[in-house]
Amino acid sequence: MAKALQTRRWLATPLLAVALAGCDVMGYEDDVEGWYSYSGSVDHSYGYRVDGEVRIFGQRYDEASADIQWYMLDGDEVIFEITAEDVPVWIDSGGRVRFTASGDLEMSDGRWREFELDHEGRVTGRTMTGHWSLDTNLPSTDEGRFTAYR
Repeated sequence: MAKALQTRRWLATPLLAVALAGCDVMGYEDDVEGWYSYSGSVDHSYGYRVDGEVRIFGQRYDEASADIQWYMLDGDEVIFEITAEDVPVWIDSGGRVRFTASGDLEMSDGRWREFELDHEGRVTGRTMTGHWSLDTNLPSTDEGRFTAYR
């Protein structure tokens, strides 16, 4: 009898682990959808900042989509803008989000560069905060922090 009870405990442990692991797969229970007014800083670049809007929609468990209107500014002058639609968004059970837009970007000198704009952050209530990075295959990558409110 004691051996049978011990076997049942052994089986229950993996089942509990599988059940707990499934929690993260289900995604964030709270709604992250909405229009976010976006602003942020650019590390190591005095006078530069980022601004724009992010719309997250179609949330289903740990996935959603985003439309992004993103500007890099020098003071009030737009250096360049990135517009992206239907960007995949991944959401984990802790409210962390990640989305990456990619494409071609016209630089201020008229040349075109491939880009990848990556965001990692966390949604708490109606606020999303995090880190962004912009890779344009140049020797340096621009990056900074952002805050977005809906």
